[in-house]
Amino acid sequence: MQEKKKEPKKHYIQQSYLKGFQYGNKKVPKIFVYIKDEPLKAPYISAIKDTACEKDFHKIKIEDSYDRTSIETMLSMIESDVIQNIHKVIHNKQILDENKELLAIMILLMKARVPQNIEALKKHFERMLATITEMTFSQNNMGLSGTFKDNFRLTVNNNLPISQMLKSIANEKAIYLIMSMNFSLVKAPDNYPFVCSDAPVSYYCQNYNSGRGVGLSTQGLEIFIPLDKNFGLICTKKRIPSYKELSKDEVSSLNRRTIITAEKYIFSPIKHNCINKLIENNKKCFSGIRYLETVGQNGLLQYSAYIPVTD
Repeated sequence: MQEKKKEPKKHYIQQSYLKGFQYGNKKVPKIFVYIKDEPLKAPYISAIKDTACEKDFHKIKIEDSYDRTSIETMLSMIESDVIQNIHKVIHNKQILDENKELLAIMILLMKARVPQNIEALKKHFERMLATITEMTFSQNNMGLSGTFKDNFRLTVNNNLPISQMLKSIANEKAIYLIMSMNFSLVKAPDNYPFVCSDAPVSYYCQNYNSGRGVGLSTQGLEIFIPLDKNFGLICTKKRIPSYKELSKDEVSSLNRRTIITAEKYIFSPIKHNCINKLIENNKKCFSGIRYLETVGQNGLLQYSAYIPVTD
């Protein structure tokens, strides 16, 4: 009898990465999960295999059927190289030039494939298609009264967002811009770890005030991602040490960025009210994609802007 092919899990944060934040040393890796909207509530314990996953998260439509595995399988190959590279960096306690490309790809992967970004891409395509369909319908309403929205419901499947996600991960210019930054491996003190989230890549700009968002070429941009509970990665144009052991206050500052950027969940190797307090103190702060509108000479202009973490 032919063995049934095992279907890949629909994780948007890879399990091998989350295992770096597990608590204890269990045969079944587990993690503490804090809910961002309930900052004072104690975290619950979740098996990592059941954490940061959604049903059919990377499902795409091909003709008249759905493909539920191809994107996961493709991403799992990238993830394998990424996690091996993380382990090398942590083992050596230094970032070599040969590590930087995969670290850059890791940043793009972890930023692009999470629900926050996929939902933002869906909204972008929905807004774009809604504008086109309303214009077309106003020219030929097929004898129907009202607007296009009054008569039809417009939905966007995963195909366009997933396609855009894959392009952003393989964007050579973006990879180059990250690789041209200064890289710093930072270490948390014992018993005061880094936390992770459902959007683990944070963009930080100390003096941001433009309202128009930031990108990889923005002056003063600082990227942070925790590599595991003990080590994190900072990328910036500023001069920074290639390796630094942090104080508890410095770890709290970086955890604050991760918490602000999180959409719904914060993942932690410990249960401690210092994390609840950090979530509570920053629950009104926002970092992520916002959709904005402005009126210009050619009419209403709609655009998206990525808002960074600030002080």
